[in-house]
Amino acid sequence: MQSISARGITLREITENDLPILHNWRNNDHFMTFCSTRRNTVDIDQFKQELMSDFKRDRHIQCLIMRIGRPIGTIYSYGLNKTDGHVSITTYLVADNERRGYGAIAFALFMKYLFESFGLYKIYSDAYSYNISSLQAMRDAGFVEEGVFKGHRLINGKRHDLARMAFFREAFPKLQAFVTRLTAKNQKCNLK
Repeated sequence: MQSISARGITLREITENDLPILHNWRNNDHFMTFCSTRRNTVDIDQFKQELMSDFKRDRHIQCLIMRIGRPIGTIYSYGLNKTDGHVSITTYLVADNERRGYGAIAFALFMKYLFESFGLYKIYSDAYSYNISSLQAMRDAGFVEEGVFKGHRLINGKRHDLARMAFFREAFPKLQAFVTRLTAKNQKCNLK
């Protein structure tokens, strides 16, 4: 995969040139609160080692989410299990881009690519109970809750649940219809 585009949103695989912005996001409180189990900041060299370790362990594909040539977030898959046909996705958008629908477009494009390229049975995405907008967006998109990890996250002395959401291949026609609607106006979905 090199890039996927629709409605002014492009997903492109990360390169070494992207490390400074990814490092900045990695150290951002917003990212650590919603998208990471890590809670410490790291310098750029530590980040490079961390990212290399993630790719060696289970990171599958990571892309920048671009809008009109500017990076507005990242999306990545991890834990690809080709035998059983599942993978997990994490999405991060810079705070001022969250409620504009860009995440839904990026998520749908990435899921379409993963289903078509890897013949998956289902795709997982996790969200903490305080991430109400993401949980609602996933439910609206056809995700179902497969499990809840009670009290999984401790923040400021308070425990929060982690919901494991799954999107099944059988719901793929709904996703395809959504992507078709996204790409119908003046653009094609370019899978390269």
